[in-house]
Amino acid sequence: MVVGSLIGYFAPAVAKALDKAQVFGISVPLAVLLWVMIFPMLLSVDWAALKEVAKVPGPVVLTSATNFLVQPFLAYGISVLFFRVLYSRVLGRATADQYIAGSVLLAAAPCTAMVLVWSLLVGGSAAYTIIQVAVNETSSPWPSSSRSSPSCSGRG
Repeated sequence: MVVGSLIGYFAPAVAKALDKAQVFGISVPLAVLLWVMIFPMLLSVDWAALKEVAKVPGPVVLTSATNFLVQPFLAYGISVLFFRVLYSRVLGRATADQYIAGSVLLAAAPCTAMVLVWSLLVGGSAAYTIIQVAVNETSSPWPSSSRSSPSCSGRG
């Protein structure tokens, strides 16, 4: 992120050229860098262990419930606190409402790349993580290809 920020600041033409490198609206440099993050996690998966996840589904059920039943409401509450209370003098009501809606939508769509990276960083079970990502992707209110979340894509 630091390198990308420095390139954007000191060499804006490079950033603009990289932004134009797209296939079907998907940034090629971004896709490559996401795979650089995801691929090590996929290498560590014991694919036979995926069958074992079905025997103890509790972690996947708990995480799914948190992702889809708790996160959006928590995001709404925190967003209301910040955008309608703490920053009410800075933001107008319409802008605050848009930020609140955006926060709820982001909370309802867990980011695949970040789920994989965080699991790897904390030494989580690769098998459970892969299953959780599959559940997230199939349960999301919209397909991942249509998401343009800054938290997922690195773009703001």
